[in-house]
Amino acid sequence: MDYLSHLLPECLDIIITLLIQDKALATVATLLQVNKSLAAATLPHLYADPFQTAFHAVDQDDYRFDADEEGSKGSLESIDALARMLLSKCLQRKRNCGEEVLVPEVVCIVFPELASTPQDGSTLAQETTLQSATAGPLDYMSHIRRLNLCTPLAYTWLHKLSSLTTLAYINQETFQRHCGIDNLLPTSQRRLDMRPPTAVLPLYHQYLRVELLREVNWLLASSSGMMLEKLQGLTIPVSGIGRFLQPEVMERLKVLENVMFLVDEVLEFPEEDVDAAFEEEAEADAMAAGVGDDEADVDGEEEEEEEEEEEEEEEEEEEERGAEQEKESVDEDAQAESEEEESIDEDTQSEAEGEEDEEEQAGPEEEEAEIEKRDDTEVLLSRAKARKEAATQNILQFVRQHGHLFPGLLQTVTCPESDVWTPWPWLALTQSVPNEVQFEVLKLLPPLRKPTILDGGNWMQFMAHPTGTFLGAVREIDVEFDLAAEGLEAEMYRRVCEEREFLQRCRRLRRLTIGTLGKGTYNWAVEEKKAILGMTVDEKQKDLLLQEEKLGEEEDRCLFLRHGLVPLEKAYITLSGSSDMNEIDDIAFAFSETLVKLNVNLSSTIVSDAPDNNDNDDLSQHPSIRTVRIGQGWITLPNLRDLYIDTCFRHLSSTSSVENAAAAVKYQQGLQRYEGWYGWTWEWHLPLLTKLELNSKFAYQFQFQMLNGCPALKTLELNIHTGPTMDPLTRVLEREDLYERQTAVEGEGEGQVGKRIVVPSLRKLEMLGGWKVVDGGDVFLQEFLTTLFPNLEELVAKYWVGVSLGGFLSVLRRDRKEDGEEKEKEEDGDEGDEEPSSASPKQQQQQQHEQQKQKQQYNRIRRMELQGRNLHDGEFEDLLRLGLVAKGYDDDDEDEKRLRGKVLEGVDFKFDRSKYYVLEEAKDL
Repeated sequence: MDYLSHLLPECLDIIITLLIQDKALATVATLLQVNKSLAAATLPHLYADPFQTAFHAVDQDDYRFDADEEGSKGSLESIDALARMLLSKCLQRKRNCGEEVLVPEVVCIVFPELASTPQDGSTLAQETTLQSATAGPLDYMSHIRRLNLCTPLAYTWLHKLSSLTTLAYINQETFQRHCGIDNLLPTSQRRLDMRPPTAVLPLYHQYLRVELLREVNWLLASSSGMMLEKLQGLTIPVSGIGRFLQPEVMERLKVLENVMFLVDEVLEFPEEDVDAAFEEEAEADAMAAGVGDDEADVDGEEEEEEEEEEEEEEEEEEEERGAEQEKESVDEDAQAESEEEESIDEDTQSEAEGEEDEEEQAGPEEEEAEIEKRDDTEVLLSRAKARKEAATQNILQFVRQHGHLFPGLLQTVTCPESDVWTPWPWLALTQSVPNEVQFEVLKLLPPLRKPTILDGGNWMQFMAHPTGTFLGAVREIDVEFDLAAEGLEAEMYRRVCEEREFLQRCRRLRRLTIGTLGKGTYNWAVEEKKAILGMTVDEKQKDLLLQEEKLGEEEDRCLFLRHGLVPLEKAYITLSGSSDMNEIDDIAFAFSETLVKLNVNLSSTIVSDAPDNNDNDDLSQHPSIRTVRIGQGWITLPNLRDLYIDTCFRHLSSTSSVENAAAAVKYQQGLQRYEGWYGWTWEWHLPLLTKLELNSKFAYQFQFQMLNGCPALKTLELNIHTGPTMDPLTRVLEREDLYERQTAVEGEGEGQVGKRIVVPSLRKLEMLGGWKVVDGGDVFLQEFLTTLFPNLEELVAKYWVGVSLGGFLSVLRRDRKEDGEEKEKEEDGDEGDEEPSSASPKQQQQQQHEQQKQKQQYNRIRRMELQGRNLHDGEFEDLLRLGLVAKGYDDDDEDEKRLRGKVLEGVDFKFDRSKYYVLEEAKDL
């Protein structure tokens, strides 16, 4: 029975709205198939923005092939199908109204069933196909309110080109002239060409998709009816913005509030392509110059040879004249012969001179050709610059005209980065509109309308109207600053520093992520807090604000809201440059009752107190290391759950002023140091802490007795592992680590060992690095894991020393054995319930207590991840008996066959061999 159909339309509308907010669009789409009433209620929600990302899941960009080797794009196919259906509805409506329908050729190529004149002459078949595509009583077009088509169509068509019509269209001179590939740098063309036999076809295919996107977008927007009059959101391709600039079109955009400009042209090139193009031209010029030098050398050699020949001829002539004088009997025929030879030589010489003149005339022409070729890159870049300037001017003109016709109507204009001109996702040819132009566009818009979040999406628009924006509803600010940036970004940072009082106007702010804005940024919050403290008459409330009494969390926050103070809960502050910790101190004081999480990120350039220069302190040899301090009131905040200090090249301050300000931080003189680091200890009292992660020296100096102050701790991660280029850290695990250490009395030596440490709430333990067991080996490992952490479920141990793989496996073995014994005891207990027990109630209670105590002695590990050397045969057999691995893999490497085990019986086991680490056995200990 269909209960939804009997609901009131208002209730059904609320249910569908909530489902869409939860991204359950697939569930909403199924309602279209139930009945007409549900379909009518669902259509306005689904087709208000039919090309929304969540509806089609376009982020799944994996191309696949089916069994017939046909291309399949998965979810992107739904965009093509939806575009085809909407176009058919649109064109059929126009034809029914008697309007002349001119379908662009590119649309007919991809969707041949939409052609106005069938190419095969079968008009009846064409009309039948179109009517079947548009059949149905549902009016999809009337519900569209946001037409955000920004994904190129015909993706599967791109990978399957078998149509001769398609190839004929691509090979047309008109298409190739207008597609814009000639405007690409040669380096970009080669980088995008992935199929050498079909040189530029991939580029032509991509342009066809972009052209199709532009035409389909215009056909849908300009369809008959009131489409333009109803559009509240619209994506406009930059190459087709001229259509929307027409006065008759602009006048119809009466309710348009949101516009996104899609850069679908190549207006700029990657720097690597530009550099490569100039380098290739320089190499071509150098090669041309080298060829010219070689030709000049060849010409010089020919001239020398000719001169030598002339000298030889003159010598021969002189010899002949001497012979004639000596021999007067020489006949006239010989003289004629010699004259003829001279004439031939003269003709040869004149021909050589003519060839030299021709070469000299051809030289300037070749140089001009080289010059023309040399300017190709500069010409292409200048053309791209001109197109980019024209596109940006069109964007500004659209916003100005719309604002003139409908003042204050347009609320947001975005120009995101676009990569639609990329045939494959791994080839980036990203296009964007300069930030300076976007900022000029945002100045033409009205201020943000009661924003609840300020982030990268609307921050620039807020900075365009910082004083005119109402900030009373802002609950979250998430802005990052690049202090090394130049141009507009540097100007924006300077402006926000000057307008930093905007934070005081955010009276509902809960979460703050921002960089340093300079000293005194939060003085307003400190003054408000001091004013409340001064005005408070009730001593109980005053003590509460001074943290002398601890009431419930909600009472603290209600009191904070009652006085009108900002209820900040989470603060993520990045300090850099010459900033100090005063900003964090002000935040900790002003928002002490509501602050739950405090995250401080310090760059390596921060200047603070210099480290002490002691003879035994290696810190004096590292001037780049700076001191970071835990400020006043940071740790003793009543509701603080997370304190995170992210920094590098820092030394934790241990001065007396810090100890007085934060009594929970203490400096222990006798604690072992590592390479000059200050030793530290922490008497924690963090009852709400659930996760603890320590690295580097903090994990190295960690003491397990600190866990006594963390009764709710569920995850403990200690990492003292160093990189392969650093000296490894080795921390020895001793039996004393299992017990509390009583404070040493002055003059009586070290403290004495107390009771055992137990952390029953811990579920996950991760210890990475050189944790070394010297005494006890595997026996100590079992005691360590089962005593300290009786309820451990997940263990990650890497780079350990002094224990074997069998020691870790014995923990699992003992755990499984205990499970079997408990089951047998439960069965025996069930059978024994039939007979009355002779023990007294007190004895029975004591027995149950002992059984429960014995049960908690062993953990319940269900996931273990280790890293070490190859398995021994005996250890592999242990894995088989435990059901952690199984044979039968087709793998040439026997070790890999063993390690790639199948998880059985609910135990997730992973053993990773590493060349950087060897899991040592304890047989020599």
